[in-house]
Formats: sequence, structure tokens, C-alpha cells
Amino acid sequence: YRDNDKLISLTTDALVNIGPEAVGQLIAIVDQCRWTSTLLTAVEAIGRLGPEVAEVAPYLVQRFDKYTWTEGSNIVLRLSASLYSMGSGAFPALIEGLVDDSWEVRAGCASVLARFGSQVPSSAIPALAELTLDTSDDCRAAAARALGSMGSTAAPAASALVELLSDDDTWSEALRALEAIGSPAIGPIRTGISHDDVRVRCACGQLLWMIEENPEGMPQTKEGLTLDRERRLSALSVLASMGPAAASAKSELRDVLANPRVWEEERMLAAETLESIGEPAARELAVGLADDSNDVRRVAERSLRRMGASALPALVEFMALSDDSWAIEKAGAIIDEIKKDERTAAVILTQLATKGIPDADDH
Repeated sequence: YRDNDKLISLTTDALVNIGPEAVGQLIAIVDQCRWTSTLLTAVEAIGRLGPEVAEVAPYLVQRFDKYTWTEGSNIVLRLSASLYSMGSGAFPALIEGLVDDSWEVRAGCASVLARFGSQVPSSAIPALAELTLDTSDDCRAAAARALGSMGSTAAPAASALVELLSDDDTWSEALRALEAIGSPAIGPIRTGISHDDVRVRCACGQLLWMIEENPEGMPQTKEGLTLDRERRLSALSVLASMGPAAASAKSELRDVLANPRVWEEERMLAAETLESIGEPAARELAVGLADDSNDVRRVAERSLRRMGASALPALVEFMALSDDSWAIEKAGAIIDEIKKDERTAAVILTQLATKGIPDADDH
């Protein structure tokens, strides 16, 4: 019935109520149906029969290859949900599907295993690790997600995931997977710190902090600020989480903040990170006063005000060197507010004047 969803639903409900012995009729509907709505309802009905019909899991696995495979499409979601509802009984078919000739089947099976998380048997790890080398980016991404969902159990695949960090299409999935594996992955991550590929090095530097809050990988993390936008955002996010520990990256953060060619989101993260570093980053943060973005300027102004008299040297130097009259006016307004503590301001401004910084005596 093409146009009667209610009748289709009632029919499949009746078959589900009959129980596992009706699975053959539901499979026949899937095989013979030409209408998407009926097909989706029948696939969902098979899943409602649950673990008792796990013997048909190989049939559903092969359906991934029959339809146009787009991750997140309705049919893929229904097939995945039905296989998941079969529980551990579906594992043999799913693991076997990881080495199927069809990339759609391989990707579909890895995606379903990712839903099971720590329940996935360790026997799936070798095939999932091999799948990180697949020619299909959908397969590589699904494999990384599945391994990450397994947590520390997937540690034997950590080296494969480290190599996947060089993949421009799926590196972020590998990064999240290694973070999820955690401390058991530290050995391969430390090895990756000296990898020939800068993309692997910078990701491994970030992972040392993400897993252990170890700043040892700071030089490699900073390398990420010179790469593509997504990797820059990742490095900036990790630096932002470090707080004062990111002080050694303040020069690189200033370069990001001063670069009008990078996205506003990146400059915002750079400003927020410099703010979290505090007083040692005052000179670098002052650059943000001339930014085109209201949000970036607001972060810079707020932070410099909070620093108080300790920000005066940076503000005076900025005013002396800048040719942006509007930004100079902003810096002057911040100085005026800080000068309410007149004794402290007088001492610092006098010191600046004696060093020959232009206009310091006027301020």
C-alpha cells in the first residue's frame, strides 16, 4: 500500500505481535517492496523482534550494500537501529561485515558496532584497526568511532589511530578515539610526538594534555597553529583549556590574533586563551584592541582592565606603535580607568617615560 501509512503500520504491528516466526514475511516485504515508507517500516519491524531474530542479522548487514549509502540517511539509520536491537547476537555478522567486499557494508557494520561501545568483543579490534587504512573515508571514520566507543579496551589499535591523525578527512575522529582510549594509548602517542608528519605531531602534542594534562607536547601543539583551519581550531581549543600553562605559546597566539585572514572564531579563541594566561600575555592581548570583531575587542578590553596597573606597559607600547586611531582611543580609555589607582600608575608611567617610549610622559 503505497499511500496508506496507517494500514502499513497496522500490518507490520500485526506481524510483530505474531512474533519471531513472522520474520520471514517481514523479510519478504523488504525484498519485494518498491516504496520507501513501507521498506523503512518493515526494517524497523524486524528490529522490534529483537534478539530472538538475531539469525537474520547477516541479511540486514547485506542490505547496506543494496541501497544508496549515505551515513545518516533514513534507511541506514533504520538498518543500524534494527541490528543494534538484536544485541550481542548480531556481533558475528557485524564483525564479518568489516571485511566485506562492499565498502557500504564495511562502513555500516563499523557504525553499528560504534553504538555498542564497550560491549563490542575484543575480537573486532584487528578488523577495525585494519579498517582505518580503508580507501573509503566513511569506513575509516566509522572504524575510528567504533574503536573510540570501546574505550581503553581498544588500546591495541592505538598505533593505527595515531597514523590516522595524518588523514585530512578523518583525523578528528582518530583524535577523539585516542582521547577516549586514554592512558593506555599514551605509549603510541608519545611515539607520535616525533612523527615525520607535522599533522601527527601536533595532534599527539594535544593528546598529551587532553589525557594527562602534560604540557610536554607544547612545541608540537603550537605547530598546529600553522596548519589548516580545523587543525588550528583544535590546537587553539586545547591551548584555551591550559590556562596559564599556555604562556609559552603567547607569541604564536598573538600571530593568530593579528592575522585578519583567519576566521573570527579562531581569533576569538586566541584572545580568550591570552586572557586565561593573564598578565604575562598583556602585550600580546593588546593586539586585539584593533580587531575588526566586536567580540574579540570585548575580550581584549575586559582582560586588560582586569589586569590593572600591570597592563599599563603593554597599553602604552601599543598606543606608541599603533596607527589605528580608534584602537588607540580604546587603549587610552582603559588607561584612564586604570589610573584611578594614581600612585601605582604614576610609578609605572614614569618608568616607561624614562625608557624613551613615545608619548608615555603625556599619559
